[in-house]
Amino acid sequence: MYNKTELPNFVHLTDKYLGETVTLKPNLPREPFEDEFGNPIEDTSTPRVSFADSLDSALLALKGYAPYEVYYIYGTDKLNGRFVPKSLEDTDNAVDVIKRKGLLPKGFDQKEENLILAVGRDRYRKAFIGIVPDSDTTGEIWAKKPTKVKYIGKLIFNKIKR
Repeated sequence: MYNKTELPNFVHLTDKYLGETVTLKPNLPREPFEDEFGNPIEDTSTPRVSFADSLDSALLALKGYAPYEVYYIYGTDKLNGRFVPKSLEDTDNAVDVIKRKGLLPKGFDQKEENLILAVGRDRYRKAFIGIVPDSDTTGEIWAKKPTKVKYIGKLIFNKIKR
């Protein structure tokens, strides 16, 4: 068990050990959040390092999906280029967001058309700048500039195999 009073203000989980002290550089997300139709509903244009405001919040961000058995915990008390992304309603999908922004083509049919192609890649990406759908739940905060972090420890998930 961890002692919350010893943790820094912001934590970052990664599947690789990076060293005791390292500077994390902003990147685009490897696996952006998607709606039920497979459309990205997270900012895929803004390079950033994602942090959570606590270890509990970082674990919530995994949403029960932990593809790696080991996660390394890094932390800092200061984020460079700090930005708090906007969240979406639980029921929102990409079409809802695009429609609210007035970008949905008339007669669009989700079953037959690719939303990104129908709207246009650039316009689609711009519609989601600054958005991470579950950021209000996970406490996600971004560092938009390189940020120095320290190694805190590791989490080991035991996988049940048949």
